[in-house]
Amino acid sequence: LIGREERGNSLIKKAIYKKGHESVFDILPPQERGNMPSLYRRHDILILPSYNEAIGMVVPEAMACGIPTITSDTVGANVYVKNGVTGFIFKTGDIDELTHLIDMCFDASLLQKMGEDARKHIEKFSIEKSVSRLLYAVSEN
Repeated sequence: LIGREERGNSLIKKAIYKKGHESVFDILPPQERGNMPSLYRRHDILILPSYNEAIGMVVPEAMACGIPTITSDTVGANVYVKNGVTGFIFKTGDIDELTHLIDMCFDASLLQKMGEDARKHIEKFSIEKSVSRLLYAVSEN
């Protein structure tokens, strides 16, 4: 969990402790951008439960590091997520569904497969591939 305390972290912390999962969660203050790749790779999953997030670059960044994601359905970066393949998308505000998805992520083989699929999938959105597709589309017209 990375973020400022005033963003509701205390409620999330209570839920983590209630489920007995405190030993598998890191609770950290906001991080510098340069620390993010190593931080992603030290973890198993990225969860972005935002109520409103335009793109949320943490999603494609985590995917590029081979990390599957769980995002709410109001996160714009869901354009990158293949639900059930590279991560999960849940209904915004549905804590029971989010909890269920987190519980599913204790399956290491599922996370490994989703992480591999996430990394492969996000490569399709690289600058090089996007420019190549754009140039191809423009030359065809």
